[in-house]
Amino acid sequence: MRTYEIWEGRRFGKREENYQTVWFTGEELGFWSDGHPVTHDRGTSYRIFRTNPAGFILIHRIRWSRWSTENDIGDIFLFADIHDAAAKFDRVLRNARVI
Repeated sequence: MRTYEIWEGRRFGKREENYQTVWFTGEELGFWSDGHPVTHDRGTSYRIFRTNPAGFILIHRIRWSRWSTENDIGDIFLFADIHDAAAKFDRVLRNARVI
């Protein structure tokens, strides 16, 4: 287990930043992105974690842009277990090879 730092809100662009940082202990289960920052201008990336000690499934979604005039937008989703997470993020969990 290790401590992770993630964020939610708006950051990195030229517009006003408004975000908060969250720290938690757990393990990273997977990652998936629908775009690559070198070949795409925008995309959505997902990191999937299991928290410790409670065992919740946490999904950190970042809608990112290479454009300096656009903010990246981070969202944090917390689920009781992998089945609850799959109800909303089935395709993401499959693409990340978590399920």
